[in-house]
Amino acid sequence: MRDDIFSTWSGLPVERVYEPSDGAPADFRDKLGHPGAYPFTRGIFPGAYRDKPWITRNLTGLTSPQASNERLKYLSARGQTGFALVPDMPTQLGIDGDHPMAQASVGAQGVPLSSLADMEALFDGLALDTATASFSIPGTAAAVTMAQYVLAAQRREVPKEKIRGSIQNDPIQARFCCYDAGTALDLALRLCIDTVEFSVRELPNWHPLTVNAYDLRESGINAIEEMGFALAIAFTYIDELLRRGLSVDDFAHRIPLICGVHIDIFEEAAKFRAARRIWARALKERYGARKDRTMALKLAAHTCGSSLTSQEPVNNIVRGAYEALAAILGGVQALDLSCYDEGLALPSEEAATVALKTQQILAAETGVTNTVDPLGGAYFFESLTDRIEQEILKLLHEVNARGGMVRIAESGWFASRLNQGSEQLQAAIDAGRKQVVGVNVFKTPGEYDKLVPIKSVHLQPCAEQAERVRRFKQERDRGPVSATLRALHDAAKGKSENLLPYILTATGAAATVGEIVGAMRVAYGQHYDPFEMIQCPWTFS
Repeated sequence: MRDDIFSTWSGLPVERVYEPSDGAPADFRDKLGHPGAYPFTRGIFPGAYRDKPWITRNLTGLTSPQASNERLKYLSARGQTGFALVPDMPTQLGIDGDHPMAQASVGAQGVPLSSLADMEALFDGLALDTATASFSIPGTAAAVTMAQYVLAAQRREVPKEKIRGSIQNDPIQARFCCYDAGTALDLALRLCIDTVEFSVRELPNWHPLTVNAYDLRESGINAIEEMGFALAIAFTYIDELLRRGLSVDDFAHRIPLICGVHIDIFEEAAKFRAARRIWARALKERYGARKDRTMALKLAAHTCGSSLTSQEPVNNIVRGAYEALAAILGGVQALDLSCYDEGLALPSEEAATVALKTQQILAAETGVTNTVDPLGGAYFFESLTDRIEQEILKLLHEVNARGGMVRIAESGWFASRLNQGSEQLQAAIDAGRKQVVGVNVFKTPGEYDKLVPIKSVHLQPCAEQAERVRRFKQERDRGPVSATLRALHDAAKGKSENLLPYILTATGAAATVGEIVGAMRVAYGQHYDPFEMIQCPWTFS
């Protein structure tokens, strides 16, 4: 049974009642200030959602570019304001859809993006000059996906300043929470920094690096650890970019965080405020930022898939709504809401519609957008924000004491911390210390599960996509592919040039994601194929 100790999901104790001495800040300007002003605790825009609604998104990635395109059009017709895409496992691993390891997984958990042709099919008939596109791909292949999107937009004659969106491109996080094919971390870090440097020069409204706090949270850690590790990762990238010679005011505003939002409403909302305050002070005091936009941390959120249950899945509609409310109360800039059937299958159109309508109801009917930071000043909420800030700062200090994020990633300590958090959370649920309705408390007879029809995904489109990749490779002109891959390999081997121009050229010449990543892997002394199942079909110097 539940303990008599009242606490947040992260374990912070909660008192019976709070008074002015607990949460009313005497130093209002230093700790809170006004919305849109340093330290941005209360949000990064003066008018918040009164002036600029959050971007509504629904994470999409179905069996093929064509199927995903249909879903994007379906959601756009119903009011979705941004595109959120998740590539399939082979794409994230940096292999093509015709790879032997991809036979049963191409298109199974996301959209396959082996080539520029796939990217063009994905956005066929959709306006790229007014949309924002967010790609959930954090590893080595992220640079190739970005190149595909940029080229697809340019072929539509979209001006550079109108190419908007983001890519995760977070190699440190990707080593532990996503698909990892063992690509050298130094190559992955180089590509991460290259994409930011290239975007600063060429793509004024593109966000080339998004720290993926969401997958950190989904690994089982709590809200404090999620934000602490995410900020530590972000500061690591800032340090690398400064070593590259860039000015912090030129790039830091392009590093948003994509965070998870779990079910503890006040803790989740407070963590966003605490993170903004820590970021603002660090950018000003540690990095010498001078521009407000540099010190104003942009935050996107995705309601936590791990909070969804396969038991009584209709309950997930309620969970998603409250998690979305927490994100809005915390002042995020973009929001993806998990679909109620994701605990059992890929989202159906019906579930995706409910997720989108949930956001629209929150925006249009509930009144939560009428005022900025509506919980600001509440004794409990301010006390909780302060406590979360203190705990995050403690974790940042521990990371620094252990040598920084790269060091703890290589030492195994970070992986151990993630695993420990997952085990502790599951143990608390199993023991009933954390209550989950329909799982360990308030369970209803099995017929309640049947309220939600679950649609299965057939694997036939996966086989068709693999065949399309094989046909694409056979029909293209191999000469330009070979030449551009050789140039990319040589530039990667030299380890001094920015690789994005070479990746763009190779992508435009019809090279695939597996071939581009493979050429760079060879340059770094690794096998062309991360699974060592196919031999390199190209000759490099």
